[in-house]
Amino acid sequence: MTTNEHDLMKNSQRFLVAFAFATFVSLSPSTNGADLDGDGIDDAIENQLLQRFAPVLYPNEQHDVPEEGAGVPVSVTWLLRNSRIMRVVPEQVLLDRPDISAAVQFVADSGNGALGRRIRNYHVWGDSPGDVRSWPISIGLGEGVYGRVWKPWPNTHTNLYSVQYFVLLTWNETAYSLGFGNHESDWLCVDYTIDARLGFENPPIIHAIYHNHGPQIFVTPELLESENGHPVVYVEKGTNEAWPNRGTRGKDGWPRSNGFATNMDWDDNEYALIYLSSLLCGPYAPVCALLEIPIVHGFTPSEYKIHREHDGNGNRYATHDVPNIGGVSNDVPVSLCGEEGRFLLQYQGLYGWESSAPGDPPESPCWQAKMWNREWTDGPWSNSREPFSPDTSGFHLFATDGYTFSVPTLRDATYVDFRSQREGNGSSTLPYKNLLLGIAMTADNGTVVMQPGSFPSRFEINQPVTLTAPSGAVTIGQ
Repeated sequence: MTTNEHDLMKNSQRFLVAFAFATFVSLSPSTNGADLDGDGIDDAIENQLLQRFAPVLYPNEQHDVPEEGAGVPVSVTWLLRNSRIMRVVPEQVLLDRPDISAAVQFVADSGNGALGRRIRNYHVWGDSPGDVRSWPISIGLGEGVYGRVWKPWPNTHTNLYSVQYFVLLTWNETAYSLGFGNHESDWLCVDYTIDARLGFENPPIIHAIYHNHGPQIFVTPELLESENGHPVVYVEKGTNEAWPNRGTRGKDGWPRSNGFATNMDWDDNEYALIYLSSLLCGPYAPVCALLEIPIVHGFTPSEYKIHREHDGNGNRYATHDVPNIGGVSNDVPVSLCGEEGRFLLQYQGLYGWESSAPGDPPESPCWQAKMWNREWTDGPWSNSREPFSPDTSGFHLFATDGYTFSVPTLRDATYVDFRSQREGNGSSTLPYKNLLLGIAMTADNGTVVMQPGSFPSRFEINQPVTLTAPSGAVTIGQ
């Protein structure tokens, strides 16, 4: 132990703290390490973080055999060799079921990232004999998941890292709207912010962002589920949106505990899909009635229609060996996972064919700024109210006005109870379970108050905090 050991032991008459670990020097960014993508983070550290937090995916239902209308995780390579890159108007095949090298060359030769082109996935219609995919097949191959690590606040919070995961799926099925909005291919995105002030061996997640139908779900540690230290993602039925919890349709699927907020209520008539009113609720009023869409000053999407079941009853996918997409260095895309990364970074077209307007298939994650660089200003954590407060409870949804996303405030006194069932918010009534998280969320010269128990991890404290255990023995490192 290198910091504040005296503070721990000075009241030894009242409690016992057993230090059973040696000083541990964690990996840290090195000025000599490889940084091919020029983002100021060693590539080895990026890979370590990507594998450390690789999520466990739970789709809503079993998809044991290849079937049409089901989104299945697949690699970029597989998608391309079962697709055609198309011009839309006039409709024309530009590249027929290419290998990844040919696709990368095609994008480079286009001069504009193949902007305006679309990938028409013929697998969805059963045209891939001998090369099919299902959830079990993709899980066995460990494919369809890509990652990225970056610093959201490189100048002010140099030890905070965003660890992002993007899952490519073959199909988006709206399920309850008669096929309106279905499209080929989809990207699922989750984003975890970790605090590496205590090193990179076991850094805690301090908050997460689950992208969901356009808006974002903001999740604090107390709500996150994990398996063997890996966060869990529940995949919504048909539309593949990410959730931090199990749940059913509509608001009944919202989490019922603290630690959850959104930057938009999907029942808000200012929701981004309001433009659909001009398509549906004008000359197509009978269609609105059929789909249960109320016509009240424009289009009002329903929570019941927007959010699907996410019960987690499907094939468990513990993702692993996640490829690192890389980034852009000096305006040049630099892949850290070969040609697949180069395609992801350079292709500016859409990953699918529009099968029912206006449900356009998505762009690559790096061309969706809301995912790639958090380019939105409507987040729930701001200086105007206490982060991790009870206001983040299940049904408290937030409009887009008046919020700016910022780093959660650190506490002067943080409480930890190793016996807690789940992470709290660091208060005395809702203590953290993870000691590393408690330390990370404590301000310099603050105090971490521990309840009796044990914490097995070895680590090194490199910030000025005091650990105290006033109620009984604490064992660390065994």
